[in-house]
Amino acid sequence: MYDLGSLGLEEGKDKYIKAQRQDRYLHFPSCPLKMSSSIPVGSSGVSLSYLDSGAPSKVGNYITIFAVHGVGFNAHIFEKVQTAASQAGLRFVSLNRRGYGTSTNFSSEEKNIIVQSAGATDEQQLKLGAEALKTGGHEIALFIDSFIQKHDLPPFDPKTQTGGVAILGWSAGIYFVLSAAANVDSLPAEASERLAAHIRALIIHDAPGIGRAPPPNSWTPVFNPTIPEELRLPFFAQWVTGYFNHGDLSTRDPNVVSHVVPATSPIPSIYNMTQEEIARATNDPIGALDVAQLVFLAPHLAGAFRKAFFDKKIKQILPYMKISAFCGEQTGGYGPSTLWDIEDEDKEHGGGHVKTRLVPKANHFIHWDDPARSLEVYLSCIQD
Repeated sequence: MYDLGSLGLEEGKDKYIKAQRQDRYLHFPSCPLKMSSSIPVGSSGVSLSYLDSGAPSKVGNYITIFAVHGVGFNAHIFEKVQTAASQAGLRFVSLNRRGYGTSTNFSSEEKNIIVQSAGATDEQQLKLGAEALKTGGHEIALFIDSFIQKHDLPPFDPKTQTGGVAILGWSAGIYFVLSAAANVDSLPAEASERLAAHIRALIIHDAPGIGRAPPPNSWTPVFNPTIPEELRLPFFAQWVTGYFNHGDLSTRDPNVVSHVVPATSPIPSIYNMTQEEIARATNDPIGALDVAQLVFLAPHLAGAFRKAFFDKKIKQILPYMKISAFCGEQTGGYGPSTLWDIEDEDKEHGGGHVKTRLVPKANHFIHWDDPARSLEVYLSCIQD
């Protein structure tokens, strides 16, 4: 958990927030979540916990959005947009990845493999990473399939453009939603058939990378050796929630992208959170292990991305799946840089596979700071 007081941030916080509060959505009510439970995924004993806004009361053939969080923040980071979704007649399910919330944590053996294999180039260790990413994708896909069955979710109707399911990966959550889509061909036939009838959209929200080499001027506190190890994640929480002032992004020039220092205004999103909200959204023991996991899986991300986006077999299995990618114009430098990578990959594969968008005046936490607008963007990815 990130404690603002222990980090020396409490002093002056109230005055600073009040000065900027009028134009911000700081008090959007938290979602009156109807369900908080878990679902077993496969036969391995793994269960994933989730928060569910519930079926809308006045909409029959409604859309369901399944959201997968990133590093350091769990399913509660979507609680405000869940309120907006419920009010808009949508169902919004935010699930916890392994080790977050009450989802099954990694076993001691799995933890050892992650730590020992992160960054390794040995063939056997690379094989373990490929299998781990595939398993993580299967867990997300099987969760969605089980939820579809448990709650009898409406399938997608292509004639009326109603019903169906959107899969949303935010930040590092994209690793697992990409793998879910890329590995739908190795699921049990009945599961892939149900998913085919329901999945209408894959949404990539502020991807931190897609497996291509990062720009030479990129930076993150997580891997900075000059920052004490125990402070890297707290530092990350302030840095990643900031608003960055880039140059003219229409130039697609890497030199106009700001990677290191956020702007002083608007205030970082973490200042919009009460201590109770921070505790709900970040109080998870997985910590640095999740960072190691991403390093462990990174060599295989590009393959999952390309298969999910461009593979003809996947398109045949999931014929209704529309792919979109967007990032906030004031997200850290990894956001626009990765969006350009996605556009370049799309062009290299003939174009027309993905719709991309930069969202003005938005940072990495638009779903917290401006949940109504965040939902508008999600819906545009699903319906436009």
